[in-house]
Amino acid sequence: LLFYDMLREMNFNAKMVYTIDRDESHFYDQVKMPQFDYSLVAVGDSQGNFVFFDPGDKYLPIKRIAWYNEGTKGLIVGDMNRQFISLNCSKSNQNQVMRFQDFQLDDDLTLIGRITEKSNGQAAYVIRQNLSSSSEQERLDFLKKYLLDLYPETQIDSISINGLQDPEENLVIEAHRKIPTSVIQMGNHILLKPMAFIAEQENPFSAAERKFPIIFDYAKELTEIVRITLPPEWQVEALPEPITFSNNVGLCQITFESFEQSNLLNVQYRFILNSPFWKAESYADVRNLFEYRQTIEDQIVSLKIKEDKEDTAQ
Repeated sequence: LLFYDMLREMNFNAKMVYTIDRDESHFYDQVKMPQFDYSLVAVGDSQGNFVFFDPGDKYLPIKRIAWYNEGTKGLIVGDMNRQFISLNCSKSNQNQVMRFQDFQLDDDLTLIGRITEKSNGQAAYVIRQNLSSSSEQERLDFLKKYLLDLYPETQIDSISINGLQDPEENLVIEAHRKIPTSVIQMGNHILLKPMAFIAEQENPFSAAERKFPIIFDYAKELTEIVRITLPPEWQVEALPEPITFSNNVGLCQITFESFEQSNLLNVQYRFILNSPFWKAESYADVRNLFEYRQTIEDQIVSLKIKEDKEDTAQ
């Protein structure tokens, strides 16, 4: 209550808000029993709009609430009245994860290099909460599991994390790792799947129809940039066509580029989920978006030995 009292002393239109954790329970309007288990502070303007604060959670940025409070019904208590209000949800661009992966393709067709992940908003909040009271070894174990869940065949040599204590800054995870590639070699040609090392993602929405709403944790935006430096004797022969799919639920996109002078292959993947809440009527759009997400790991890049190297080999 200290934060609330300070705002009132400074003549801000501050009110207490009582709400629930939607990950654990649901609010029932008609039930006459205590249901609220969280308290927040709201500051209103002259138009009746509110900004919500959770001053008791040090891992949340200012003017943000935890994902499990977003979209819930809150009871705002004023001096003379009470009212119910829906707590607003953060937007996808407020919960970003960007992964930069810089690899060298060895002669034995193994990818060796670094990954740097930068996250903010709810994406960073979840990790900060998990590591809030961990020891150094527990932190390392958590981070290794986190990366192995994303990339199951990864061999991690080193790992670090920065930005744990400042929710206003990006949370940065860095690791050096080795990954076996998914390739088919045919003489002087290689068929390479540059995104095959990502964990297989089954479509959770395989049913033809759905009767109930779909609820995700939060809206999000994921960008993965994979840079692969090829061995000197190899070059890109053919790239897949770019894939872009979007609807009102979100976006799924993957593009490929090659740079002959630097012997570099560049892959960029984006996935955006616009909202955590979707009615059953939107189920087909949700299912279609997640179907396209599965296509990224099957994209094939064709490599070949450079002509001068072929002549030398002959």
